[in-house]
Amino acid sequence: MHNPHWTFVVTAGDGTITTVGASFVVTRYYDRVVVPVTEGTVLVKAKPSGLLSQGLGPGGMLKPVLTPIPVNRGNELALGENGTLSPIKPMDTQAVTAWIHGRLNFDNQPLRVVVETVNRYSSRHIVVSPAAGALRFGGGVHDDEIGGWLHSPGAIFPVSVEERGGATYIQLRHSRSAILKLSGKPQR
Repeated sequence: MHNPHWTFVVTAGDGTITTVGASFVVTRYYDRVVVPVTEGTVLVKAKPSGLLSQGLGPGGMLKPVLTPIPVNRGNELALGENGTLSPIKPMDTQAVTAWIHGRLNFDNQPLRVVVETVNRYSSRHIVVSPAAGALRFGGGVHDDEIGGWLHSPGAIFPVSVEERGGATYIQLRHSRSAILKLSGKPQR
């Protein structure tokens, strides 16, 4: 039951997300917090030292954000380290909530972000080297097929995938980079 006098506040990273009766997802990565809104509106506020990355003040410095930023249904905002806020951008609400049904969707994401997310669902720890982590991935991973998915990066990217001890390691075979399209074919 919606009550306009009850607010829900999430503190994540260098900011807060406040809502009254909205639906949203908060995903914490090592360098940022992403807040996609699936229903209603939330207010995202950086710590007082936060900066809005799209606005420049005198001398080209980022401008401080003094008020919460409203984010409406179908949009998302990322809160970076030190409270920097990305521009608000549109997102696919069904793709964002697909994890509820066991599917993890990625749209041209760095492999390090993909691995960080997949690790939340994997019984085996996955480690990706910084160079391999910069490769871009788009597509889906089913949470009950992670073991099979772990064999695919070596066929798609110039990486080796090795299992040692209780972990799986992904690293570049050579320096050529690749971008995976949703079709599953490297882009040249």
